[in-house]
Amino acid sequence: LSYPIFEKISDVPAGVWKNDKLIVEKFLPERLANGEYRCRTYYFFGEQEFAAWMSSPKPVIKSSVATAVGLLEEIPPALTAIRKASGFNYGKFDYTEIDGEVHVYDMNKTPASSAKMLNLFSGKKLEEFANEIHAFT
Repeated sequence: LSYPIFEKISDVPAGVWKNDKLIVEKFLPERLANGEYRCRTYYFFGEQEFAAWMSSPKPVIKSSVATAVGLLEEIPPALTAIRKASGFNYGKFDYTEIDGEVHVYDMNKTPASSAKMLNLFSGKKLEEFANEIHAFT
C-alpha cells in the first residue's frame, strides 16, 4: 500500500530508472462519482470466469482498505482476448475500465483472494469454478 504515485513522469526519482528491480507504470485510476477509486479483478479457470470490484478512498486498493466490494455482471471481451493471447488457463487479472477501455495492470497465474471477495460468491459458483479441474484430466 506504499506505492508512490507521482504527478508526472519527470517527478520519478532518477535512481528508479537505474534499478532493474523496480517497475514504473502509468497510474490509470478508475474513479467513481463520490471520488473513490475502483479496482476490478477478473478470475478464471478453464471455461469458468467471473469478475468483481473493490472501491476505496485510497488509490492503491487491497482488500484491507476496500470500503465496498461487488460482483460485475459482464466481463469485457478485451479481457478474454488478452487471456487467450497470453495463454492463461487459470489466474486473475487486475484492471481498471476508463471510458469503456480496459487497462490491465497485473496478470497473475497464482491468484489469491481475500475473505471479502470470497464472501461475494455463492457456494454453487465456487463449486463450478473448482469442478473445472475435471476439464483438464
